[in-house]
Amino acid sequence: MRFSSIGLWVVTVALGLSSATSGGAQTPTCPQREPQRFSGVGLEMGFDPAGSMSVLRAIENSPAARSGLQAGDRVVAVDGVPVAKLKGEAAARIRGEMGSSVNLTVRRGESDFDAVLTREEITVPPRSVVGIGVTLGASKKGEPMIQTVFPNSPASEAALRSGDVIVSVDGKPAGKAADGALQGLLRGEEGVAVLVGIRRNRLVTDYSITRLRFIPGC
Repeated sequence: MRFSSIGLWVVTVALGLSSATSGGAQTPTCPQREPQRFSGVGLEMGFDPAGSMSVLRAIENSPAARSGLQAGDRVVAVDGVPVAKLKGEAAARIRGEMGSSVNLTVRRGESDFDAVLTREEITVPPRSVVGIGVTLGASKKGEPMIQTVFPNSPASEAALRSGDVIVSVDGKPAGKAADGALQGLLRGEEGVAVLVGIRRNRLVTDYSITRLRFIPGC
């Protein structure tokens, strides 16, 4: 189930412990590359302004996944208390200490059922994306402008910068920043190059950048 980005936020229903670390001398690490360990049931939930909850993902090998919960299921009550009444407190009610249990009333289609889940430690691997590694904003003229260049991304290797204006993609004018298709073109297929026209200090330069899989923020 998909939601509009308006009024939607996502939370992993878990209680954070710490990121995984190794013994010996400590060196600076990228948190996004480190698996995260949590105590919880292993659900990512979507919330809308009315306070309803829907399962976006059941983390693999979590109590939620083993109980058969799946994307699109709706949690309507936590320990017998309606989610509509709990609203923003619902996620906190689902979180808890390892070994404790929570009863979720779940609606799938027209049927409701109860899922009693025992909280445990969950490991969430880092997430990767395919693309050139930028986020976009708008210039004063409404043109697509690079806001962020992720470290260790193809865009970083190509020396793109925050503030660069994208004037073309694969030889075609980039159009307005509000065009959602532009970000899709910059993502695309792994291993496939995209020709990006960049304007910087009134000078336009074409960059051939090969899309790769990388972890944002690292």
